[in-house]
Amino acid sequence: MSLKNMSVGSVKRGYRQLLHQGYWQINYNIARIAVYVMPHLAVVDGYEAMEGDGPVNGTPRGWGVYFASTNPVSLDSTVAYAMGFNAYDIGYLYILSLWGYGELDLNRIAFVGDPLSENVESFKPHRSFKDQLSWKKYMNNIARLPKPPRPSAPLD
Repeated sequence: MSLKNMSVGSVKRGYRQLLHQGYWQINYNIARIAVYVMPHLAVVDGYEAMEGDGPVNGTPRGWGVYFASTNPVSLDSTVAYAMGFNAYDIGYLYILSLWGYGELDLNRIAFVGDPLSENVESFKPHRSFKDQLSWKKYMNNIARLPKPPRPSAPLD
């Protein structure tokens, strides 16, 4: 969603494959990059969403919703929930929440607009979704890795 696209999209094309060194590594790498490219406003366009084996081989699906927030971690966790997923299963969101960049618990997020319950759908996960959860086995290792410092000023 917003943070993964922003983080991976900020890496020069020829170097993006270096992020994909395994499931725990990609989640840690996305979180590390997100700290430096964290937008002040994030928008998720769910007019047409994708399910299954996205982003390349997924199936488009009309949804007709839009989400926005000044906190992209909280936004992406909300959208994950609205798609039928648990934000605590998304490694980079979990790591960023531990680092204090946002909230995953919907009970601690303030909402404005239509009730979220009116927009909850059940999206089909990627076929490797269960394998992708393997990042959790490495959480002790991830916790020992350096937490990036908070940028003191916007990067140019």
